[in-house]
Amino acid sequence: LEIAPGERYEILINLTGMENQSINVVNYGSEIPSGHYGTASNNISGMGGDSAIPGYAENAFNGADFTLLTLHVSDQTENPITSIPSSLVDIDFIENIDVDEERTILMAPDIMGQNTALVGPFTFNGMTFMMDDVNIEIPLGNKEVWTLTNQSMIGHPYHTHDVQFNILEINGNPPPAHMQGWKDVVMVPPMLGTVKYIAKFEDHSNPSVPYMYHCHILTHEEMGMMGQFVVVDDVSVSELKEIDTELTVYPNPATSFVSIGSKDDLFINKVGFYDILGQPVYIMAGVQLDEKIDISRLSAGVYDIEITTDHGVTFKRIVIK
Repeated sequence: LEIAPGERYEILINLTGMENQSINVVNYGSEIPSGHYGTASNNISGMGGDSAIPGYAENAFNGADFTLLTLHVSDQTENPITSIPSSLVDIDFIENIDVDEERTILMAPDIMGQNTALVGPFTFNGMTFMMDDVNIEIPLGNKEVWTLTNQSMIGHPYHTHDVQFNILEINGNPPPAHMQGWKDVVMVPPMLGTVKYIAKFEDHSNPSVPYMYHCHILTHEEMGMMGQFVVVDDVSVSELKEIDTELTVYPNPATSFVSIGSKDDLFINKVGFYDILGQPVYIMAGVQLDEKIDISRLSAGVYDIEITTDHGVTFKRIVIK
């Protein structure tokens, strides 16, 4: 059973007739496939030679078989459970029909190269984590299919907050039986490996409180392999009226940053940048008045800005040179 960092499983063991015996739970590092942390030190990339990950070859646990836990079986209790259930909990699987949105998350090194494809830093859709950035806005109640594609040479244990999901495919094939329950962590295989899952965003909506999705390898996450999404209640959004307040966006035209000013004391919940096709390209939460918003990542062009405050919604148009 391959268990990724952050992944959990429940295991039932039938110990009938094994009184006074011992059972070892063993980590079989020798069976961990290449492209995954924990495999043999000279084969993590599957391309032979020494690992390019600093310090990896010095870790004696990599590729090793060793005991994690020893179970000592005692005498039966007065009311022993002597059989494993023929069926486990029923799963109300999410049907892959009437899907509201399909999204793609591309995992790739920030700079492409053999060494960086193994050690990173890595990105989601070409973006590294920024505390004030909201990468995805999801309407409350949406049923969505997300496809994860790994362009690096190392497997990434992907974890999402807020929801659990059902795996539809791994590398184009149905998931094995033990991965068909509710999940919030899944290993995305290296070298163009893919995972497709379906989820429903049914509660916990707040336009200014985001949830994270990230790699569960700490060094990858800390180097920026993380994104944020918000779940937005369409009803509450529709109730916000467009207000005629004297908000200003400056400078306009802009190059590397813009700020939002007002004569009123407003709290800005969210700022969204939309291209000329109306597609969201940049969303931020919790912006302060007159704060410099970094727009250096946006291409030159005309953008509409949706500014949501505690008084309502205002739209402005700017030009980025």
